[in-house]
Amino acid sequence: KQWYQRRVRGHLRSRRRKLAKRIVKQRGATNSPRLAAMEQEARNIAQQIKEHLINRDKESERKVVNAIKINPKFFYTHVKKRSQLKSSVAPLLTEDGSLTVDSKTKAELLHQHFESVFSDPKQVDPVKAASRVDELVELVSELEFGPTCIQNVLAEIKSSS
Repeated sequence: KQWYQRRVRGHLRSRRRKLAKRIVKQRGATNSPRLAAMEQEARNIAQQIKEHLINRDKESERKVVNAIKINPKFFYTHVKKRSQLKSSVAPLLTEDGSLTVDSKTKAELLHQHFESVFSDPKQVDPVKAASRVDELVELVSELEFGPTCIQNVLAEIKSSS
């Protein structure tokens, strides 16, 4: 049924495009009854497309309502798809205290902010790394394993592994 609806909608749009081209050609002529008839037909096609889309949306919502008890995920997916808002980044405050709406300036401001907050894991500070290694060596040297602990661990190991 869905492929049929898509085909009908495509056919209506195609008819509207062809009719619009014919109307443009007729515009050079004086007010002819043929031009008025074509314009009326174009309005009728536009109305049919609008009704077709409204009916498609109603049918989709009807399916969602019927499926909510059986498959609630389908309902929430539908709601999420319909309620998403596409928002842009709000104006940002520059260093001189003025608001900027320029995308490039906002990108530079955000880059400067996040560059100061985050570090690159590929660039390691050797002093911090050395102190961390010393801490780990000290922790490992404090560990002691007695014979009973080792026997318990060996007993838990499966013979097939």
